[in-house]
Amino acid sequence: MEPLTEDDYAWAARVGITRARAAWLASCPSKTRWGKERKNPRPYNPNHNLQVTNGLVYFRCRSNGVDVIERLEGTIEECRKRRDELLAQQKARKKL
Repeated sequence: MEPLTEDDYAWAARVGITRARAAWLASCPSKTRWGKERKNPRPYNPNHNLQVTNGLVYFRCRSNGVDVIERLEGTIEECRKRRDELLAQQKARKKL
């Protein structure tokens, strides 16, 4: 990591950061997130975005502030395939 320039320190002073604090912030890794990783990572859930209610399977997802709910037919394996297709469609729509 290259040292900070006088321009960097001048910018830090303008936004209210001391020289020592600016140097410390510059020394932090760029991908630091709260300094720690999760102690208990979430386990993989094969039925993520699927809800089973009274024997019926629903796909539920919130995308761009809109709730998407669709009733799925068939076995749970078929519903998982359909869920993957729906998520791929949403991802493709976001890229446009």
